[in-house]
Amino acid sequence: MSDKKAGYVYVIIGVTVLTTGLVMIKMLGNIMSSLAYIGISLGCFVFGHGIGKICTTKAEKADPKLAKKNAINKKDERVLAIHNAAKAKAYDFMLCVFMVLSLAFALMKADMSMLLMIIGGYIAVKGIEIYYVRKFENEM
Repeated sequence: MSDKKAGYVYVIIGVTVLTTGLVMIKMLGNIMSSLAYIGISLGCFVFGHGIGKICTTKAEKADPKLAKKNAINKKDERVLAIHNAAKAKAYDFMLCVFMVLSLAFALMKADMSMLLMIIGGYIAVKGIEIYYVRKFENEM
């Protein structure tokens, strides 16, 4: 399937899931509201991904130099290193945000389940980091 067709499929799926979530909120009320909100957020994500694919495909079709540049950038080690360094900085910032949020929710005396989910997410992220550090150390 071409990128353009895939983009349209993503847009259709995104709009469908988004609309289904909105209808669920309207029709069912609070019974299935968490599932409806998950559907809305997932629909928005898929819709945005599809729009991005469509715009990229149209821009590359209009400008062949841009298409060639994008193809090179996908394989360029320097660009990949820059993106990996940016992800590392964002990861470090995310860990600080997790800690601040957990402290803020604890001080606000928020529901314990919410606080445990944030702390569980923090522990999961650190666990994944430890796993991959060990894996990459063994490979190198």
